[in-house]
Amino acid sequence: MVGLAERPLVVGMEGNTIGQAFTGFKGAVQHIYHRIASRGAFHRANAEYKANAGVEEGKIVHAHTEETAASGDTDSNAVDGGAQADAVSVTSSSVADPTVITTAAAHGLLTGDTVLIAGHSGSTPDINGVHVATVLTPTTFTIPVNVTVGGTGGTSARVSSRSGAGYLAVSALTLGGYDSVGISLRDSDDNITFVQLITFTTVTASPVAERKVIAAKIEQYVSIYWGFTGAGSGQAVTFMAGLIRN
Repeated sequence: MVGLAERPLVVGMEGNTIGQAFTGFKGAVQHIYHRIASRGAFHRANAEYKANAGVEEGKIVHAHTEETAASGDTDSNAVDGGAQADAVSVTSSSVADPTVITTAAAHGLLTGDTVLIAGHSGSTPDINGVHVATVLTPTTFTIPVNVTVGGTGGTSARVSSRSGAGYLAVSALTLGGYDSVGISLRDSDDNITFVQLITFTTVTASPVAERKVIAAKIEQYVSIYWGFTGAGSGQAVTFMAGLIRN
């Protein structure tokens, strides 16, 4: 049995849990099922999936579960992307506004990246935390802090991603009089204030699946938002959403 469909396919490799890994198949997906032995109602078979546009790995942002509230989010259970590059040692922070951070090796940052400084000591004010970097040289960058006493030590690491893709798979939908449901990915650099990252195509029927490219910077923390539009009652949507970071 062979099937070919222009739709994304998502597989939860570590289980149906927020923050666990999933595999996304993009483009046309070919399903190959080959039965090699049978005895009565029992069959032994090989199954294979092939995607003509590639395979990606990411994190589940919303597990495949049903939501019955008219709107909601997972901000309180956001997925922490963690460091997106190896940490490098910080040599010093300068007395300047903005302060210049010097690293012992190439930091690998681009202007606009979000960077986490940790373990830095002696500076006034304390600069440990998340900042947006402006690159000066391969081993120096500034952060928007007015430092009056310089510090030393610690590390810096990029925690934002520069692009990616969002996956959405809706398996069941009950509108209950509502017109549709909108689902979007949101991100945050501090796990407190979340803003819209991308919005998937409005859902009016199920099943449906979508992969949407993210060309913008993706901050460290990511959550999901859903909301029904119009008016009604007895609404429900069952879906899985995930994020690929590049």
